[in-house]
Amino acid sequence: MICKTFRECFCLDLRDKNPNITPWAAFLMSFSESRVLAVILMRISQYLLQRKGLWRFSPFVKRINEILTGFECHLHASISEGLFLAHTQNLVIGEGVKIGQNVTLYNDVTLGAGARGTNESKERYPILGDGVTIYTGAKILGFIHIGNGAIVGANAVVLKDIPPGCVAVGVPAKILAPK
Repeated sequence: MICKTFRECFCLDLRDKNPNITPWAAFLMSFSESRVLAVILMRISQYLLQRKGLWRFSPFVKRINEILTGFECHLHASISEGLFLAHTQNLVIGEGVKIGQNVTLYNDVTLGAGARGTNESKERYPILGDGVTIYTGAKILGFIHIGNGAIVGANAVVLKDIPPGCVAVGVPAKILAPK
């Protein structure tokens, strides 16, 4: 989700946690926690990309985000509101990734492309539903659907779709019964 206004970039992901938060309070919080700063800088870089005269600054903001927080998110990734990063180091989100609302990502998670031409629809990136939690070190590569409320365990390598409400653990990930 791209911010409609510059002010919205500061509050979009903090609104669910505290509905009374103001842009000024979010701005101050962004300098005290790297996970908040990472999401705000990601939103600002995507906002700048959509503006006619400002799109040239978006790669610079993205690079500053990578340097300061260790969070790498492609400018064309589609991320809904409520993204929560528990830790920002070594988080990688690829170009065509679609992330639903209220998703939690821990450090060292990779959401990236699969090999070219591996399916008929030419899709290469994962799609995460709403309320998904992905723990430390998980790798989700290729055109994979993670259902609403699903959990991906630490260091899991996901190679197939995960139904809603299920848990996936292991290498390769095995799907356990709904939680």
